[in-house]
Amino acid sequence: MMSPRRPSVLARTLALVFSAHFAVMAGAADWTAFRGSQGDGASPETGVFPDSGDMSLRIRWKRPLGSAYSGIVASGDRLLTLYSDGTDDVLIALDATTGTTLWQQPIALTYVGHDGSHTGALATPATGSGLVSALGPRGELVTARVETGEIVWRTHLERDHRVRKPHYGFSASPRRFGDVLVLPLGGQGRAVAGFDVHTGALKWKAATDAVTYQSPIAWPPDDPHAVVVAGNTFLYRLDARDGSVLWQHPHEGYGTRGAYSLSPVPAGPGRLLLAHRDDGSALIELDPASHTVTRQAATRQDVTRQDVTTVWESRSIRNSYALPVYHDGYFYAYSNRFLTCVNAESGESRWRSRAPGDGFPILVDGHLVIQTKQRGLHVARATPKGYEERAALPLFSDHSWTSPSFANGAIYSRSFSEIARIEVAAGPTELPLETSTAPPGRLITELEERLRDAESSEAILDDFLGSHPNSPIVEGDAAHFLYRGPATDVALAGDLPGARREWPMTRLGDTDLFYRSVSLPRDSVISYLFVVDYQPTVDPRNPQRVTSTVYSSEFEPVSHGALEMSWFAMPDATLLDTTSPDDSQSQPGPHGTLTQETLASQVLDRELRLEVYRPPGYDDDGSRRYPVVYLFGGHGALEHGGFPEVLDGLIGNSVQPLIAVFIRSDGFGNLGNFAEMFASELVPFIDSKYRTRASSQARTSVGMGWEALTAAYCTLKRPGIVGNLALQSMYALTAPEGGPPAWLGHADQQPLNIYLDWGKYDLRNSHEAWSMAEDSRRFFEAMRERGYAPVGGEVNAGAGWASWRTRTHRWLEQLLPLEPPD
Repeated sequence: MMSPRRPSVLARTLALVFSAHFAVMAGAADWTAFRGSQGDGASPETGVFPDSGDMSLRIRWKRPLGSAYSGIVASGDRLLTLYSDGTDDVLIALDATTGTTLWQQPIALTYVGHDGSHTGALATPATGSGLVSALGPRGELVTARVETGEIVWRTHLERDHRVRKPHYGFSASPRRFGDVLVLPLGGQGRAVAGFDVHTGALKWKAATDAVTYQSPIAWPPDDPHAVVVAGNTFLYRLDARDGSVLWQHPHEGYGTRGAYSLSPVPAGPGRLLLAHRDDGSALIELDPASHTVTRQAATRQDVTRQDVTTVWESRSIRNSYALPVYHDGYFYAYSNRFLTCVNAESGESRWRSRAPGDGFPILVDGHLVIQTKQRGLHVARATPKGYEERAALPLFSDHSWTSPSFANGAIYSRSFSEIARIEVAAGPTELPLETSTAPPGRLITELEERLRDAESSEAILDDFLGSHPNSPIVEGDAAHFLYRGPATDVALAGDLPGARREWPMTRLGDTDLFYRSVSLPRDSVISYLFVVDYQPTVDPRNPQRVTSTVYSSEFEPVSHGALEMSWFAMPDATLLDTTSPDDSQSQPGPHGTLTQETLASQVLDRELRLEVYRPPGYDDDGSRRYPVVYLFGGHGALEHGGFPEVLDGLIGNSVQPLIAVFIRSDGFGNLGNFAEMFASELVPFIDSKYRTRASSQARTSVGMGWEALTAAYCTLKRPGIVGNLALQSMYALTAPEGGPPAWLGHADQQPLNIYLDWGKYDLRNSHEAWSMAEDSRRFFEAMRERGYAPVGGEVNAGAGWASWRTRTHRWLEQLLPLEPPD
């Protein structure tokens, strides 16, 4: 019997005929720059996909390739891109048919990822007339011969042109306009520049604006010299021949996923979509006289805002680095992590879809070709009727953060470790895509079996949920998250998936019950939310609530959030009490008191609000002096961590009496100034007003989450002021090369008692290469290397007050244990 996974001879024959047929029909075209020849993410090739019938995606070849974001461009039978080999950032040429290396040219030392970025180049090369130009993240701009890899010229943006490197490195993708290579630079009179593609000579520079990560497009398509490019403030159209600014428009955008990475998307004659804000987009239309303006009109003073009309502004496309594509009156874009179709006339969303997952779309032959961050490649019709997937393929073993390319009848895509050529073939995809749904466990399996033969699912569900009133339901080391209610799409968000992500939940049969089963350590403490039809929703079956200060409503990582979430603890977790941190009951026994203080800081040139906790018995013994704990981000500790109640419960039992100073975070701004204020003003202020032990050994700096960095910096930057340091879930900014910060110091210079712990499920996003847990672990090891002896380590918890609060006793008992009686 023939294996069901092995195609028949007939099927293979049809596949060959199918591939040949569509290769012939397609109008071959190179993919010459970032998002294609025009920069609109669209291929001009047609006849690529059949109108009806089965189709599939087949890997022609796949091979390893080092880390980078750089897209793939095609020039004839050659593919060109940038990658890191671990030592250098390298420009490489591959044979498009076989994937073999034809040549490679190192351009600079590898740019190491930091603060959420992966290692390697960010910009996509540009090709034309037998040359390829590429920009490395350190500022090396090179042009080489496509045939041989011979470097024709090179220049350095920082060294030769005094252009400041953006935080994540140079990432604007150059674009060819005839013999001119156009590239945004940023600065006074040089927002955009044109280089002679044959010599590297600077031909012109124009406009004044800051530039971050924007790339130019060719628009309108009927003018081969027309450049449209955004800066941080303005949108410009220029003539690529001499840099004449034909018009400019203040786009009024902001944000890293908005203005700072803005590339306009053409939307028909005279119209451009600007995904210019983190929380929204706008469609603008240029008056005919403006978008056909001649170079002679560039001196006019009125070719500015009055020539541009805002057709609509909307939140329907927002909060994504992925650039939209336009087709037949509709935009297809990512809004948050969801694929959406938006009416170009009104800005209203026609549909949203969790499938195929967060990714990057291009448009080919009336279809969306999408590379997801989760390794899959998908093809779906570009239709306002809904998401209609026609083929999918599990492609890579690593995450991807690069738009696919389409050239000469084939799809080219890459991840952070591989690159592949994919072709369209007949028949269904042979291999199923990976799913992230965990085994449901005995309870859910038995419930499914009961429902299968039941006449009434309502009664069975009522009985099951009535028998398990606590949510989530714990079965061994599994937690079953359950949501019941009318919904089309339900997902689990929070500590488990991490920032900017959700895990889809499974509908149980045709009922209104959705579930997700997760294996967890038995001592875990987790905060979570359901996302019900794209709206965050607390678990209605779990009364335990906490206010998250690290998540926004769209699961963005934020430093001052206020998102209500559900929380729960596995059976073996250690809890200080059974109440919610946002609904703390008064502890029995003696209580401390809170006093409000205001420090008029000359260093900060503003007032600093403080609350000071005095321990039980402070007023009864006027001679006793106390150690002091300084809590950075003290508003969270007070409002969401219930710290006065926690201290009341610990002092006298396992922790010595202490004074706690809650420093309200109103935006610390310059850390250097804040460290100076802390050492020269705040500590003396508290010592003068309260009975403190005025020595470094009796002072402790404490920070959780974002404030952990502030606590560490203020302690380590001014040695000798504080002798104890407690940090939880630290987010530590790294140097561009990934090393420890220079201010870390050494134990010989500043003896410190250090406690640092972090959660296994701390705030993180694997797609973006950042993690509080990894930052904390690196900081922990860096301190060991500097001679310190930190204690603590990883715990089975997430980021936020639901878990930080349960761990408070650990650092207090370590740093300020109860003194033995005399």
